[in-house]
Amino acid sequence: MKWVLTLLTVLLWPSLAIAQDACGPSAVCVPEKDMKVFVKVLRDKQCQLNEDPQFELDPIQIVVDKSGRVFYTGADPKPYKLRMTWCNYEVEAEGKVSVIAAMQKPPLWGFRLRPKAYMGILPSEVAYSSEEPRDIGDFMDAGVMVDFLYYDWVNLNGAVGYRSLGAGVGIDLTENFGLAAAYGITWGKWHHNLVTSFWFGF
Repeated sequence: MKWVLTLLTVLLWPSLAIAQDACGPSAVCVPEKDMKVFVKVLRDKQCQLNEDPQFELDPIQIVVDKSGRVFYTGADPKPYKLRMTWCNYEVEAEGKVSVIAAMQKPPLWGFRLRPKAYMGILPSEVAYSSEEPRDIGDFMDAGVMVDFLYYDWVNLNGAVGYRSLGAGVGIDLTENFGLAAAYGITWGKWHHNLVTSFWFGF
């Protein structure tokens, strides 16, 4: 492209010289201000052929909180902006960003190992030795429970407490809290018991 500009300058130079002195009757004269415009157009064209447009985009940030709510930039009141520069051209545009968030639905049933802490009572203990004096601690139990199979809000649990060992069924009242009923055997005396409890998940 440079040689084209050089050739045009050489060819038009006599005309410029004539235009500066006196334009003859058979000469083709180009006014100086038109020549400057012509050269500028050629330089712009050369820049467009040799240079690529430069784009600057605003960053888009997407945040999903623990409740599943989606927050993102590029929406009102701060619209998304795009800037383009190319030689002597500069363009800026604004637009609105739309985000579609798809969250995977949890399975209805499956296997897992969810640890829990529980506190419960052993109501059957009263039937084994009604003649002995007892205190409230003889009917209480606490320990660790793990559910290993679930269906929706119902789950199967294994439990180990300081008073008993057992297994049973639990229900989820919230994500980390629920009730459980289990068959248990007390340590040492090996009594058969119904263990009713409430639990907190970790």
